[in-house]
Amino acid sequence: ALARAAWGGLIRAAKELAEQGTFDGFANAAPHADLQQFFRQEPRL
Repeated sequence: ALARAAWGGLIRAAKELAEQGTFDGFANAAPHADLQQFFRQEPRL
């Protein structure tokens, strides 16, 4: 389910870029630093 959501976001952003030439679809994207911190954490099982 998470992968499908991610692919859906990618497709919407790609269509916007192709059709409108804008990057507004990336406005809610997670900042790089937040992603780095999230993936640096130890897994909790």
